[in-house]
Amino acid sequence: MAKKAPLKGLPPIVDRSSRVLVLGSFPSIISREKREYYAHPRNYFWEIIAGVVGERTPVTYRRKKALLKKHKIGLWDIVGSCYLEGTQDSMIRGPALNDIAGLLIKYPNIKAVFLGGKKAYSLFKRRYPALKVPCECLPSTSPANAGQSLGSKKSEWEKIIRINNKCCPSKR
Repeated sequence: MAKKAPLKGLPPIVDRSSRVLVLGSFPSIISREKREYYAHPRNYFWEIIAGVVGERTPVTYRRKKALLKKHKIGLWDIVGSCYLEGTQDSMIRGPALNDIAGLLIKYPNIKAVFLGGKKAYSLFKRRYPALKVPCECLPSTSPANAGQSLGSKKSEWEKIIRINNKCCPSKR
């Protein structure tokens, strides 16, 4: 019996205006099928991001990506490919990590990295222990992370906008 090929993640959503980078662990089954980050209807990522930047939660994926661009937020995953049964981060096997250091060289305006969940954070710190850009672990927005209220998660995710404003203050 032939060995299954590893699952592939999604490409980054980032451009030269990005000031912060949010890294998840690996896309869910629904996200991989739709080719959209955080496509699971019970994942709070888009609601939290919209809330911390003071906007309504976008409905279409095109508008979700536009929201990130408008607020200078890049998005990717630490894991580029892996073997995975189901969706739980604890089931990730044989992860091949994305080249985050290379991305930061290509996009030097990124001044901070935020990791969405403990798995993403542990993989990132193991691979990049001496990276010179500040990084911080934020609570997972996944429905599997039910131990923390939505309000509490939003409060912690507000660090993104505070760092983003510190890196590039508004010209208003």
